[in-house]
Amino acid sequence: MVAWATYSVVVANVVVWLFITLFVSGDQAKLSSFLLTYGVSQTPLKGVNPLPFITYMFIHENPFHMLLDVFLLLIFGRIVERHLGAARFLFLYFSSGVAVALYHALHLLFSCPLYTTTLPECLMPLVGSTGAALAIAASVLNIYAFLYVIFVKPNSILRIVPLASFVAVFIGQLLVFSVFGVWNPLSIGLASGFLLSYMLLKEELSGSR
Repeated sequence: MVAWATYSVVVANVVVWLFITLFVSGDQAKLSSFLLTYGVSQTPLKGVNPLPFITYMFIHENPFHMLLDVFLLLIFGRIVERHLGAARFLFLYFSSGVAVALYHALHLLFSCPLYTTTLPECLMPLVGSTGAALAIAASVLNIYAFLYVIFVKPNSILRIVPLASFVAVFIGQLLVFSVFGVWNPLSIGLASGFLLSYMLLKEELSGSR
């Protein structure tokens, strides 16, 4: 099975990054306007333009940011798409991304009006697909380490321990950073991935018992 949905999202991320690099980033004023238009800030919640809740996921700060998100998608996206199918994979990916964006916009709306000159996150819009990509990574842990092994093939535990352990360590590091570091909306992506993947797989797994 070719994971066309995963590859399509990866290609879209790369193409948008190339477009910004070639035609936007050379002009700082143009870049700032682009980020404010298509990144997530307080503006979408004020009824002006809901489009940034989707477009922000295809914009990246630098090539390393883009490569990280593409790396996560290529490793974990194909696994999730194989189990969920293309349509449900895309639903999970974009729903989680929108949840991250909504949480970020609400945070800005309620905490930033009095502190816009002091908090960096109040001045820069949210961009990048890391939250959605982490939702896909969390879904892999959910599928293999919890649902798939417990309900479908209990004897497959030895095969998936290395993968599940890698995902668990990766997610654990992010959660530790979120708890002891700065405010981070990416935990919403992780929570969305766990919850939505469970909901999408529950009926299928129940029928396989």
